This record gives sequence, structure tokens and C-alpha cells, in this order.
Amino acid sequence: MPIEAVPVTLGIGEHYQALQTGLVEGSLFYLSGMDAFKLSEPSKYFNTTSLGSLSTLVAFMNLDTRNKLPADVLEIIDEVALEASLRVAELSKQRDIDMKAKLIAQGIKVNDLPLSEQQRWAEQLSNIPVTAAAELDGKGFPATDVFKTYIQFLQEEGYTFPIDYTSLL
Repeated sequence: MPIEAVPVTLGIGEHYQALQTGLVEGSLFYLSGMDAFKLSEPSKYFNTTSLGSLSTLVAFMNLDTRNKLPADVLEIIDEVALEASLRVAELSKQRDIDMKAKLIAQGIKVNDLPLSEQQRWAEQLSNIPVTAAAELDGKGFPATDVFKTYIQFLQEEGYTFPIDYTSLL
């Protein structure tokens, strides 16, 4: 994908100075991180892509340990994990809404990538999740099935993907 740019790998804390000194002209960064890393100071623009999702809370448990627990305990663990993930998602969404408003108030031009551009980007990057799922399938993990289920769940909640990933799997 030609973008007429040279990628530079930076540590998360190096973005401020890289933007300030002109080492980079832009950075891929989460909206929510703009405040924590003071990136609104050297920034004039922020472009939202709306590509992908942010999993801000994922609960993990060793399967051997899980299999040793009684059903009523597992029910509580699963219920609390689901409640916590939904609450974190709500808070994360509001945090991003608030941060966008704050950036605009600070004079930063916030551009939302139009759907046509989201589709173009997604098409150019479509091999990434498909290839990753295939690689994990090859290692014995059901990644393609998980990816399809993830897509299904999001579509059931009303989300529309910029491209049809299921046709690529």
C-alpha cells in the first residue's frame, strides 16, 4: 500500500517529542491517549478512522483452574466479567467522546474519516486479520471461528463493518 511515508517505530512515550521536533508528521494513536501523553500540545489535527475496536477489558482464566471450580462459582465469575467489560466499554466510549470535544475546544481540527475512506483502508488492510486467523488456525486455535463469531456478535448489536470480512475467510 503506497502511502509515500517511511514508518518509524516509537515507544509510546516518544510520540510527543517526535511530533514536536518534526521527526514524524503524524502518529497512529488512540484518542483516549491524547491527554495522558499531552499530544494535544504538538498536534494540530486528529483524524479518527473508526477502524477496529478497542478491547479495554478482557478477563482471562487458566482453563485447568476453571475446570476445577464449581458451576455456581463459574456463573458468578462469568457474570462479573461480562458486567465489568460492558461497564468499561461504556466508560471508554464516553472518555473518547469527551476527549474529542476537549481537543476541538483546544483548537485541534478533528476529522472523521468518511465511510468511503474507511472502506478503502479496510480493503487495503483486509489481509491482516485474515492472515492472522489462518496462522492461528494452523497452530490448532479456532481463530477463524472466533473471528466469525466476533463479527456476528457486533452485527447483531447493529455495527456495520466497512467491508464484508466473512467473505474473505
